[in-house]
Amino acid sequence: MPALPLELLLVQRSASGWDQLLLTEKVSWYAFSDFAESLMNLLGAKVLMRRKSAAEHLWRFEYFGISFLLVFDDFPLGVTIEPECDLGNAQIPEILKCLRR
Repeated sequence: MPALPLELLLVQRSASGWDQLLLTEKVSWYAFSDFAESLMNLLGAKVLMRRKSAAEHLWRFEYFGISFLLVFDDFPLGVTIEPECDLGNAQIPEILKCLRR
């Protein structure tokens, strides 16, 4: 399996006040599903929901019992992991550590 494009791995503050983890700007709308499946396998996460529109993909997933969103947006282009609660926000550094291994 080719390496996942995880060239950014940047923690940014979102409008909600929580941290979000910007993973990559190198995944297209068409390639997102394969990228997301590989990422879920890498994290050992469970996918709870998948949605898509013309401009966005949105997957809800569970990582160690905590719900997160995996979001592809085409403007600005990027894939992010976003927490859905304070507990998830506190786990963003752990996800970052896992992805840097």
